[in-house]
Formats: sequence, C-alpha cells, structure tokens
Amino acid sequence: MSTGETATRPARDVFWKAWPWIAWFLPAALIVIKLTSGTGGWEVAFYILLSPVVLPALGLLFMTPRFILRKRGHTFTPLTIAILMMVTWTGLALSIIAARGIGDSGSSDSLLRDVFSIVTRRFELLLTIVSPLAALFAYIAAVICAFSFRPRSERPVRAARWWIAIPAVPLAFVLLAGGIELVLLQARDAAGDREIDVVWMDPVEADRLFGERIAETQNLLAPVSTAIAENVSSIPEVIDEYEEYQRRRDGNEAYRGRDGSQYTVDVMWTQLTDESPEDIAPTLQRVVEEQAWRPAHFEDTYGPPCRGWGSESVCFTMQNEAGYRMVVRASTVEATETAPSHTRISVDVNSPVYWLEGPRRV
Repeated sequence: MSTGETATRPARDVFWKAWPWIAWFLPAALIVIKLTSGTGGWEVAFYILLSPVVLPALGLLFMTPRFILRKRGHTFTPLTIAILMMVTWTGLALSIIAARGIGDSGSSDSLLRDVFSIVTRRFELLLTIVSPLAALFAYIAAVICAFSFRPRSERPVRAARWWIAIPAVPLAFVLLAGGIELVLLQARDAAGDREIDVVWMDPVEADRLFGERIAETQNLLAPVSTAIAENVSSIPEVIDEYEEYQRRRDGNEAYRGRDGSQYTVDVMWTQLTDESPEDIAPTLQRVVEEQAWRPAHFEDTYGPPCRGWGSESVCFTMQNEAGYRMVVRASTVEATETAPSHTRISVDVNSPVYWLEGPRRV
C-alpha cells in the first residue's frame, strides 16, 4: 500500500473516527448533565421519558451524512462537512445548556447562567433561538454536501484542524449572541439610563435607586389620595379578605418584564364609601385633574385598557408629563352577611418602565 493510500485511511482521519462517538453519546451526555446539574425543570422528565426514542433517532440523524459519504466512496471527512457537523452539535449542546428550566410557577436559571452569573436572561433567550436554528441549517447543509462532494483528492481532516474547530465553533455562537445582546443593551429606559449601565450595577446603588423610585411614585399618589379623602365620604374597611388583598398590593412590588429585564413601581391606595360610583365619578375626575394629571388614551400608555370591577363601576386612566400612569376605579361591592353594599375607590399609580438593576434581576 502506498503512502498516498495510507493517508486516506479512516484511522488517519481524527474526525472520521470521532464522528460515531459524538453522534451517539453527545445527546445522552447532555441529558445526564441537565439532570445532574440541578438546573432542569419539568422538561427533564420529558427528556427521560422520550429518550428511548429520541436518542436513537438523533444518533441516526447525526450519522446520516457519514453514511452517505461512505456509500459514495469517501474514507475521510471533507473539511466543509466537518465544520458543518461541529456547528450542528454545538448548536444542540448550547440550546440545552442555555434553556431555562420549566417549573410550576415560572422558569429557573439555565445551566449556563447558573455557572456564569454575568449572563443575562435575554442572552439565554438569544442562545436558545440562535443555536437550534444554526444547528438545523448546518445539518441540512451537511447532508446536501455529503450528496454533492466527490471522493477525489480531498485531504483528510487532520487532528490539528479538528481541535481548532472545538473552541472556534462555540466561540462563534457566543460572539453572535453576545453581539446582538450588546446592541440591545444600548437601549434607554424612562430615566435615560442604558441597560448596559445598570445590568451589573452595585447592589447598594441598585437598592438606593429603587428606593428613590418608590418614593417618587408615592409622592405622586399622596396629593391625589388626600384630595379624594377630603372630597368623598369614607366608611370603615370591614371586609377581612379585602384588607388582606390591600396589604399585598401595598408592598410596592416591582413588576418585571417578560425577560426579567424591566420593571415598573406600582403603588395603590384604596378608600371605601357609601356613595355610588356614578355620583362620585365627576368628583374623582376633577380632583385628579387638579393635581396635574390629564386623561390618557390607551395607545399613549402601556398595560391593559381601563376596566372597573363589576358591572356597576367607573374607571378612567390618567397620565402626567413624566410618563406616570394612574388608574382610578370606583366599583360597587355587593352586600354580604357582614357588610352592607358600598363602593370601593382605588387609585393605582404606575411608574414608567425602568431597566431592572443587576442584583435584583431574576
């Protein structure tokens, strides 16, 4: 056997030898890692239940380009196909380790974010979108190339080239998602702060800033609640379950955006009265407008349209020049065995949307 023939033997092609091992063991290894890392949720149960079907199917899919190459007379892996398969496997791996765990009441951090706290939830989302798409397109391209390439004078993929692809391909994924994330981090919130300036903010500074925003929102609510109390008669609060509801809402909770990157400060005040919603509606509108609030259209604000509680209710939305939103409601509460029929007045003030400071991100 000549030296040229020896150079094309599968034993001399590192990638050709490693291909079956990666194809069959990588999916199983990812499930084991997800299971033992403690970052998985209900999706891990589906992985385990479906593994007798999914693992062999993935193995056969990953081996298909190699079967095609071998049938067409190839004895080593063309460099293009080797890179495409690396993209495929890397995309699969990143989509698993960057996927957030699915729980009963929400999601939990992915393995990637659990290890690297600097990773944001949006970066997780970007990787879980980019990685499987890149893997899919790379796999399709690998199959097409396997049918198209002829076993002529290609050089086998040497160990040096194959090892270079191991860090290069994942790095390309991270750089792509990181580049998109860097662009998105330049967006500004209602205070004019860029997200990149607050995402890793010092915890002490973040707490101070959050406290200031709560105080600002309360200061806007205070004159309105005082004016309503002075112009509308009140009765004692006699409904235990409502008092518990009010205590929960008085916590000034930060309501986060879908990806955990934004919040608004929500401050609520209530008063009970024996006057009907229709009778007090003009008074409520007048006293609120006297505090420099103006009627708001739904398209000018955020959140759902203004709705009252029950059929006999009054509800209107106001806003000020700083972008704060106020919802004023007056709704009839039907009589019960322990309390007569009455009207519940509520004033809910929401701040504009701010970027959630790093230490308080979930």
